Amino acid sequence: MKSKKFISALLMMLLLFVTVIGGTGCGGGGTSSNFADNEPEPIPQHTTYTVTFDSNGGSTVASQSVVEGYKAIEPTAPTKSGYTFGGWYSDAGLTLRFSFNTPITANITLYARWNAPSVTTYTVTFNSNGGSEVPSQNVVAGEQAVEPAAPTREGYSFAGWYSDSALTESFNFGTAITGSITLYARWEAQSTPTNSFTVTFASNGGTAVPSQTVEAGGTVVRPDNPEKDGNIFVSWYRYNNDFTNMFLFGPDGDQITEDTTLYAQWLEYNPDLSKVQYAISKISISYSNGDNSAHVTKNLTLQTSFRDESLSGVTVTWSSNNASVIGVDGTVRRPQNDTKVKLTATIYSGSTSQSKEFEVNVIHANTIANSIIMKNNHNV
Repeated sequence: MKSKKFISALLMMLLLFVTVIGGTGCGGGGTSSNFADNEPEPIPQHTTYTVTFDSNGGSTVASQSVVEGYKAIEPTAPTKSGYTFGGWYSDAGLTLRFSFNTPITANITLYARWNAPSVTTYTVTFNSNGGSEVPSQNVVAGEQAVEPAAPTREGYSFAGWYSDSALTESFNFGTAITGSITLYARWEAQSTPTNSFTVTFASNGGTAVPSQTVEAGGTVVRPDNPEKDGNIFVSWYRYNNDFTNMFLFGPDGDQITEDTTLYAQWLEYNPDLSKVQYAISKISISYSNGDNSAHVTKNLTLQTSFRDESLSGVTVTWSSNNASVIGVDGTVRRPQNDTKVKLTATIYSGSTSQSKEFEVNVIHANTIANSIIMKNNHNV
């Protein structure tokens, strides 16, 4: 009887303990509740999708992970022996050409189309007119080109593609392609910020050079050189007809603090001068075996003509500052002492001429040997 009462009391104590423990864990003001209140906010996660490229037997193209709502980047076209790449399609049947302007909202697979050599394709080339590069497209005859992502150009807004370089005919991408064509980008200048200035290039009769917009205190990027018939471009200057202070371009160049005009300097091209300068670089003296400019003992051969056809009409005359030792025909009369002689070649083309000097050292000969040489030269 006492045993039963003891067991009953023990069960009551166990039940009371479980109740107390359970209340502590579930109550609203305990330590457990405070811990939950101090937990950090979960970091929001961007949803990404995978764009897979099935090259249909071509070279491998890596897949891309793209954030939801963003666009995939058009990869470098794959290659396949004997075939021409015909673009990416969103269906395995190759009926829906994919545009890389499309925002990505799900995992997708793009399929490469290949055109056999017998299939006629045409190239659609995009001339961005100073904007970022846009890849060309190979389009099957009779099908349509895909409008590419708009190019960008600093200081301008893209205004569409045109089928003519004069930008008068807007191109419709619903047009069937029946031949290779070039499309031209049209740009509209953006309004110039108040803290920037315009640098204008006056080419002084040369080809046009686009102006540049430069932030206050910034420097100017050197443009491509203009061209002008019959002239050679020299450089750019701040003041017209005062070409003494050359304008400096690049990161360490002249800073722009106001609207600026730069003027081109030209050097008139003289074809005769070019001929003469080229001939000067070619004119030479030929020495006998064993001789050189520092050791002359025998007659010289002074060049008087050129084999180069571009130097036709060029003439050469020679002079010597000591004709008794070396004559204008190259004849050498060895002196009793070593003697330096200056030989001058004067080259003519039209009314233009220039000279080039050669200094040679004639080695002395003894009196008897010199008399024999002079006699032989006289007999000749």
